[in-house]
Amino acid sequence: MSSRISIPRPPHAHIPRPRLVQRLEDATGPAVRIVQSPAGYGKTQLLAEWARSRPHDEAVVWIGVDASAPDDAFWTTLAERLARVDPEPSDAAESAEDPRARAIRHVAELRTPVTVVVDGFDDLRPPSAEELFRWTSATDHVSLLLAVRSHPPRALTSRVGAASVLSAADLAFDAEETARLAAALGASITDATAATLTDEAEGWALAIRIALQHAADGTVRPWRERGETVAEAQRALLAPLEDHPGFAALRLASAGETVSPALASALGLPPEHVDVLDEACRRGLGWWEEDHGERSFRLHPVIRPALQQRLSPEERRHAFGLIAEWMSERERFGEAFAAAVDGERWDLARSLAYTAFPEITTHLGSSPDTLPKVPTTVTRSDPMLGFLSALSHYTRGRTAQAVKALGSAFATTQRRRLLTPGKVTPERVWTQGLLTAGLRLSGRYEFVEPALRRFESMLEAAQDPEGLLAPAAGLFANEVAVTELYLGKLDEARDALARAPRRPHRTKKQHFYADALDAQILTLQGRFVDARRAVDKLRAAGLPAGFDESFYGIPLMLATAALHREHGALDEAAAALHRTEAHWSTTENWPLLLAAHAETAWHRDDALSALEMFELRRAEQHRRAHISPALSDLLRATQAQLLLAAGRIPEARQLIGSHGHRPSLAAVRAQILLAEGRLSDASEAADTALRMPGTTPLMRVDLLLVTAGAALRAGDTHAAARPFRLAAELGARHGMRTPFARLGAEERRLLLDEVGADAACRDAVLARPPLFPESAVVPRLTKRELATLHDVGRGLTLTASAERHRLSVNTIKAQRRSLYRKLGVSTASQAVSRARELGLL
Repeated sequence: MSSRISIPRPPHAHIPRPRLVQRLEDATGPAVRIVQSPAGYGKTQLLAEWARSRPHDEAVVWIGVDASAPDDAFWTTLAERLARVDPEPSDAAESAEDPRARAIRHVAELRTPVTVVVDGFDDLRPPSAEELFRWTSATDHVSLLLAVRSHPPRALTSRVGAASVLSAADLAFDAEETARLAAALGASITDATAATLTDEAEGWALAIRIALQHAADGTVRPWRERGETVAEAQRALLAPLEDHPGFAALRLASAGETVSPALASALGLPPEHVDVLDEACRRGLGWWEEDHGERSFRLHPVIRPALQQRLSPEERRHAFGLIAEWMSERERFGEAFAAAVDGERWDLARSLAYTAFPEITTHLGSSPDTLPKVPTTVTRSDPMLGFLSALSHYTRGRTAQAVKALGSAFATTQRRRLLTPGKVTPERVWTQGLLTAGLRLSGRYEFVEPALRRFESMLEAAQDPEGLLAPAAGLFANEVAVTELYLGKLDEARDALARAPRRPHRTKKQHFYADALDAQILTLQGRFVDARRAVDKLRAAGLPAGFDESFYGIPLMLATAALHREHGALDEAAAALHRTEAHWSTTENWPLLLAAHAETAWHRDDALSALEMFELRRAEQHRRAHISPALSDLLRATQAQLLLAAGRIPEARQLIGSHGHRPSLAAVRAQILLAEGRLSDASEAADTALRMPGTTPLMRVDLLLVTAGAALRAGDTHAAARPFRLAAELGARHGMRTPFARLGAEERRLLLDEVGADAACRDAVLARPPLFPESAVVPRLTKRELATLHDVGRGLTLTASAERHRLSVNTIKAQRRSLYRKLGVSTASQAVSRARELGLL
């Protein structure tokens, strides 16, 4: 038996890589292990080093694939080498057997486990690759270790337990390995130079070796500047391809991130010369990958700049222009816009901005350096590009520059408007819409509402015979809804979303944005039953991959977190909110996220923890533009409730201040009055707020519970019954639970037990810990009221108290009535019992 079959010998100046050998040793589970990187990363040498390190009782068979040889040659070689593992003769007539059948028979006859290392697996034709995977999965005796330039198709690897063990990032040299290779080649370099070379070559062993060989031969001068370290390697690697007929097209292809055969054809590469991409792959200049469902070639990041440097400015603009047109035809609008900017195709960039605004803004979010490439003269002369420039500034936190760019774009539009008075053109509609959004982004909410109304009236009156506004109908409806949402007009926001057209076939993330917004608004209103139905419908529609983590998924995550909170699934609520973290520093709706995070922390942990988190995260946004009054009220109400739940009642009252008469703050103001023991004031405030227009079901439940709680504390269970039953019915209809948890623990129990509620609602509410513990509703007593309380505690009569304090009996009666009202009781014995519960006696 032989345990080492055809293992290559180490090359000259081989650098052992024990850390990677150990990674291969640790990955012993999968039947198929894959080491994937472009050529020149040392895959062959690493696998050979691993094979030589195996114990003698482990058999390793090595076979390299020759792309120019027929598959039968591969199977013949494999069969011969497998036969050497267990050399006992077989009864079969080997000469008459098909090479594949012979290899499969040897596998079946193996008595010893064996690892077959296939170097250059990419060059094996698909039928043979599938056959190799098939018989590997059919036996426990054989495992595969593959060296590939491009990852095998998923359809192939999914049939067996295949796993990628090492990638190009793993195989990349570090500075210490570069220094060791330099010593082995006889190149004298410093540690700093080794680090520079490693960084410039991005750890690519082939480029590093070529550069070091030139240094050892004395053919290059000492490295003095960044970029010089790999120049010789770049020239050496590209030289063999310069005479290829497709090299000129390859230079043009370097303008794009990837190039498919179809794009290469658009760049002028004839079909008979497309093999230049395969040749570049074999030489390690890049690799094949799947890109938008088609096979595309990606140039190595060390090689791509060298090819780009060979493009003249005219060639570069021409290449990017062709790429932009090609991407646009395939509806890859974000990439098309970026290519149009690089190609200085301002007409195409402007057209794309009008027809594919959501895709372009999404692209700008992930590639914020695209717009700074546009000259200021262009952004000032084109309102759409000017607004996109403003948006780019905003996403990077540069509010002042955003406002300046926005003002410039608006001034340009106004000048054009004077040339066509009275005519509402599509450009004017777009500009008014962009102005509205820009005012919103820059925090100028005093102008947002009139700008929005002007936009809607212009949209209705627009003269658009060519239908230029039709593609943006969904975008316009969504942006109107978002603006109404931030203005606190939830019903109007839902009305706008109802006008958004729904595509019959939705494939992109922005196609589902309106539905996600609608679900979020339903939870803000407290309509949780409808919100659950909306979320389930949205999920059933088949959301695109990565939707939850995208910008368009933020409303859905907020709705999902709210639904989880209502059902007490607080870890799930926190997990949903965590998916939005990538957008925290850039998204405009951060106040809604902050309020959701704070409420989840309050429910899951306690009010003090939530308050600390709220203040910390609020401080992180201190440089952002001003938010709308409605969003400010949302944050004020959230913080006030946390202060109230933490027992810091004076701070909560001070925070609400004179703002408490606004509908969005009326409930928390009434809760504060109730906590202070001002029962009649709390009840009056709640009743007044219930008559205000625009109150949501959630607000009404909160206000009704304040009314019921005030009556209950006054000792009038009968008066508490009606508002509580109304609140319970409304809560059951819309699936609300958390408002009942905002009652004090004793209060909640009395209302649920004595007044009654829906059984399911009662059980769900009682299962939740109270958000306002009794310690948070201790009434604030004056010195005179405390003295009166102590008299009651000692059992003094009215007359005895009057004589003790030298006051009239009627005054003492009035003081006791005030005390009983604050304690929520009606008799002296109840006052003493309640005061002891609260720690006042």
